[in-house]
Order: sequence, then structure tokens, then C-alpha cells
Amino acid sequence: MMFSNNWRLVSQRRRLAVLLASAALPIATPALAQSAPASNVAAPASAVSEVVITATKRSAPLQKVPIAVTALTGAVITKMGGSDFADIAGAVPGLSFENDRAGENRTYIRGVTELAGGAPSVGVYMDDIPITTFSGEQVNLKTFDVQRVEVLRGPQGTLYGEGSEGGTIRIVTNKPDTNTFSGEIFALGSGTDRGGFNDELDGALNLPLVADKLAVRATAMWSDYDGWTSNPVLGRDHYNTNTDFTGRATLRFTPDARTTIDLSYMHQDARSDGPSDGNDNYQDFAGTAETRNDVFDIYSLTASHNFGFATLTSATGYFTRDSLSHNDFTPTAPLLSLLFGTPINTADIVRPNKQKITTEELRLVSNGAGPLAWTVGAFYKHDNLDISNDTQTSPALPVNVFTLDVNDTSDQYAVFGEADYAFTQSLHLIAGFRYFDQTRDTTSNVAGLLPLVFTGVNFNNQHQSASNSDVTPRVTLNYNLTHDALVYATYSGGFRAGDINPYAFLFPGAPNSFGPEQLTNYELGAKTSWLDHRLTVDADIFRIDWRHVIIDAAAPSALFGYSVNGGDAHSQGAELEVTAIPVTGLTLSFAGAYTEARLDKVSTDGFGVLAAPGATLPFVPRYKLYASAEYDFPVFTGDWQGRVRADVSYNGSNYSAVDDAADTINAAYTTVNLRAGLSRDKLDLTVFATNVGNVRGELVSLNTAAGESTLIRPRTIGVSIDKHF
Repeated sequence: MMFSNNWRLVSQRRRLAVLLASAALPIATPALAQSAPASNVAAPASAVSEVVITATKRSAPLQKVPIAVTALTGAVITKMGGSDFADIAGAVPGLSFENDRAGENRTYIRGVTELAGGAPSVGVYMDDIPITTFSGEQVNLKTFDVQRVEVLRGPQGTLYGEGSEGGTIRIVTNKPDTNTFSGEIFALGSGTDRGGFNDELDGALNLPLVADKLAVRATAMWSDYDGWTSNPVLGRDHYNTNTDFTGRATLRFTPDARTTIDLSYMHQDARSDGPSDGNDNYQDFAGTAETRNDVFDIYSLTASHNFGFATLTSATGYFTRDSLSHNDFTPTAPLLSLLFGTPINTADIVRPNKQKITTEELRLVSNGAGPLAWTVGAFYKHDNLDISNDTQTSPALPVNVFTLDVNDTSDQYAVFGEADYAFTQSLHLIAGFRYFDQTRDTTSNVAGLLPLVFTGVNFNNQHQSASNSDVTPRVTLNYNLTHDALVYATYSGGFRAGDINPYAFLFPGAPNSFGPEQLTNYELGAKTSWLDHRLTVDADIFRIDWRHVIIDAAAPSALFGYSVNGGDAHSQGAELEVTAIPVTGLTLSFAGAYTEARLDKVSTDGFGVLAAPGATLPFVPRYKLYASAEYDFPVFTGDWQGRVRADVSYNGSNYSAVDDAADTINAAYTTVNLRAGLSRDKLDLTVFATNVGNVRGELVSLNTAAGESTLIRPRTIGVSIDKHF
């Protein structure tokens, strides 16, 4: 849907710092201050640890699952210094991530980007609950107190369906333990070049209520990161300050050994004073303060029962979201001044959005060790989205300049199934499908002076409907060469939902709706372990053929337009992940991807489309590389464990639009992060520096006269303390 805002984002406000020492005060209790024996210090790793994942809706070792999956455990994320998904995205091959204000995040995998339309190309799940929202506005994903983060690369149309066209991200949280009291306190203080003091305070508590039966786990996360851009137009420094509070709680009830019931709630309130946009001097020139507040809540009930032959799971979710953003519209001030004959200094679009999503998944997963393993399930989703735009000017005008209200409601039903048959102990065939049926209804209201100028009409209660259905398949043949070597070949499909063109009536011949995108993925991969599990090497090559790509039409209107299934594209490449422990205590990791993604052909019907055939797909670097080295060693006669770590990320050049134009290039950049720490008896002290070279990394070229881009955070130096109990 033509909801997406092409106006830049910015904001206003300052913050108060909280000293790291104040966060550390609760840690200095007598019980925790006692001397601990050296045996409590974790031994340095001598082999690559086995990671168990649930990406296929059943538990299995990562190296035994014939899917391209990156799984980062909570321990690994902590060692990387990750507090949210942005901090760990560089370690995932083939993944592109861009973030700006609160709740304005985009993720692309394997070059499958969103050229138009309201649906994203990557599905996002919090445990079993989908929290995928509309394009360009994925929520902030916090990574404190998580069991692991799983990133499935390539279309996951069978088990995950809509929104997982390019891949799926799963945040798997730590669950309550019904027998053990435990907790964690984490505090961080840092300073950013061109900015000020940053602080973060997180805590988790696991409380058994009834032994073996009932427990609750609660997590709270608070952060305040000072801004490092300025806006000379508004006379503001520290312009892009961000604050975030996230709370999460789960109540687990296990009435018997076969049944588990989890009742969960999550709340997040994220606020931005402005976007991370700036020129070479980190200056933003928006004419109005573009603040954004993003609040969401997740309510979920997940229940599973083991019947012996299979486990039945019901996952019910309710996701609500309210966001309010201010978007600079000052470039229209000269036109408004001309129309009204009075000087207009600034213009601002206020954009409140409300979204409510109800989901239910019911699935039955086989148990046992027979040759056939299977999964069957059904899925339902109801999505209601309200988007509004209201234009304000300074000085205020006596008439309405531009207002827009859109209500979009969709219902989706799906059934899915997957079977894994072992012809021999080594040779397996996996086959699955998903059938979905979706209906969508939209009501639009547009009024004001500008719509009259550009279209000649205002319209109220403009109602439109659309529906679509499809089947997405998956077939995988995998063979175990040895106990530690697996090869596989996969044919799979994915889709991204179509939508309605609410303004199609303004353009004779324009379609009222556009259908879903569809793509086919061909993949060869291998997962191997060597040298008594001191070395793991996972590799894959893929080719994606992408049909009916959703593209904006070149409609002759500055405010309104429509989208069409206007082209075909492809993406192809290779991915490699390596982890090695050459000597005890030294862990080396590498993740790299080569991706070539282009638009093959475009439609010339009607007004044509805003894309050129042969153009590189946006936000897809040809090369993306990551490497890390960590060495753990005993210090102070073995009572403490020392640690040094370096992470290096390279993001190749890419484009912000589908035109291969020089003014839309995001230049390549390399960042280096360094960390050193001491740990003893569940206490960890760390000093760190991120973006050591103070590189001006460009995420999105904004193509403004001032040469502005959305930028990565400059060099940041700080300390942290982490205590488990």
C-alpha cells in the first residue's frame, strides 16, 4: 500500500545521565562479596559448543539442520556487547540492516528488498509469536536475557509464511525455571564522539513459586543514548538522542511432565529526538523537529502437551502498537506561501499510527525415532492498521492543508505441513507446503488544499477490497557424508503479501490492488565439523528468481501514487560461516557473503515504474564480511578469567534506490570493535570501544542538497558490569 512516508525523520529532547556506579550499588552485597574458589571460574573453550535450535518447529542441533541458519546464543551476544539486534546484525552473512528513529528498522536477507508495498520481506518472531509489522517500521529488538537469536536465511514460506520471503528472525527468550532462584544485573556507561554520556541498566529475575510446577521470570531493560548529530536550523546539539524502556514477564505452569503453559507479556516504550541523519559534519537540516515515540505490547499464551506420538502446541498472540512521529514537510513551504499569499516558514506532518494484530497457530509435531518425522499446522492472523497524516504549518493557516486517514484490515488463513523421511540413516528427503488465503479491506479519507491542487478532488470513505491465495513449497534432499558432515540441496518458495491501491481511482487505468510477490530459491549447502569439533565450516550457494516484484508506478503526482506487480528480479550468491578454536581459549569466527541482486525487467504499462531494468537492488552490498577473535585466559593465580576480543565488520557499497545513480550510493565502510574483561564467580567487568576508527558509515543516502545520509554511531568508549546470582 502507498502508506510509506518518503519524508525524512528527525526529533527533539535531552536526557539525564545515570552514573554506572549507581547501577552497581545493589551488587555489593555481603554474600556476593565473599571470596570464590578458583574452581568457579569457567574453563576456556577447547571445542566449538553445540547449539540446539528450534527453527524447524522441533529441537535439533544446529549442525544437523539442513537450512542456512545463523544462531547466536545469549552468551555469544553478551561477549559481542550486543544489547539489541543492531549490535549483532553484522555477524549474520547476507543480512542488511538499517535503523533510524525508534521503531524504524529495516532488515533484508539475501538481497530480497522491499521496493514498494506495505509488507516487509523478513519475518520477525518473539518466541512463537509473529510481530512482523509494515515495511520500514519493524520494532526495536532487545537481546538481553535471551536464550539465542536465530536468523533463517532464504524464503521460509512453508513453516513461517507471510513476511518471511527473504528469511526469518527469531528471538528465543529465556524461560522460567520452576526450581532455581536466579537473576542478573547489567549496567553500562559510555561516551560517544560528538555526543555525550550513554547509560544502560538491565535486570532479570527468575522466581520459583511452586517447585516443579510454577515460576515467573521478569526482565527490565532501560537505556539512554545521547545524540551525536546537530541541527543548525533549529539550533540543537545532541539531536538524535534515543531512550528505551522494555519490560518482559513470563509465568510458566507445568501441571505435569507432559504439559507446559507459558503466559507472557512484553512492553516497550522507545523515543527518539531525531533520526541519525547528517552530512560530513554530522549536521541535519530539517526545518522542524521530527520526534518519534513508538510503544508496543505483546500478550501471548503458549501451551504444549506431549501425547507420546506427537506434541500439540497452541501459540496465541495479541500485538498492539502505537507510534507518533513528526516528519519535516518544510520543502512545501514556498508552494503554500504562493497559494495563500502569506509567508509560511515551516511545515510538519504529524503521523500517528495504530496497529493491532491477533494471531493463532496450532501445530502437531511428531515424536519418536522412526524414519518419518512430520509437522502439520494451521495459522490465523487478523491485522488492523490505522494510519493518519495531519499537516501543521508555522504560522498556522486558516484552512486544512493536508490530512489523510487510512484504515486497513486483513484476515489470513493458512495450513501447512512438512515431512522428513529417512531412506537410510544418511539420506533424508524433506517435503512441505503452505497454503494461504488472505482478504484485505481499506477505507481512505483524504482532504485539504494540497490534494485539491494535485488531484482536483478530496475524497471520503473510499472503500476497496482485495484477496489472494497461493501455495509455497519446500523440498530438501540432505545426505550425511559422515557423522560430522552434512550436504543438502533445497528448492523452496516464498511470498510477500499484496495490498490495495487506495488512490488508484485518481489515475485512469490504474489497478485497484496488486498481488503478492513470489520467489523461488535454489540452494546447495554443507555443514561440517572438523578436528574433534575444534573447527566448523558451513557454506551455501543460492539462486533466487523473484517474480511479480512490487514496484511504485511513475504516477504524475507529488503526493499520491500506486504500486504494481511491475517486474522480475534475481539474487544469487554464496555464504560462509567458520568457527575455529585452534588452541584452548582462542576462538576465531568468520562470516561472509557475496550477493549479486538485480532487477531483470520492468513493466512499461500505464505510467511505467520508478525503476530501471538491470539496476542493482537497493541496500544489497556485493560483499559483506565479519571476523572476530577472542582469547580467554586465567589471571591472578587462576582466581579470575581474563578476556580480550576484537570484532571487525565490512559492509560493501550499495544503493539507496533502484537506479544505480551516483547520488544514491552508500559508500563501503569497515568498523572495528574492541573489548577486554575480567570475570570471577559470575561477575564480569568489561571495558570496550566500538567503531574504534570513528568511521562515518552510511546506511541510507538521503540524496539531499546538503549531502545527508543515515549514519552509524561514531566511536563510543565505555565500561560495563554484569552480575549473575
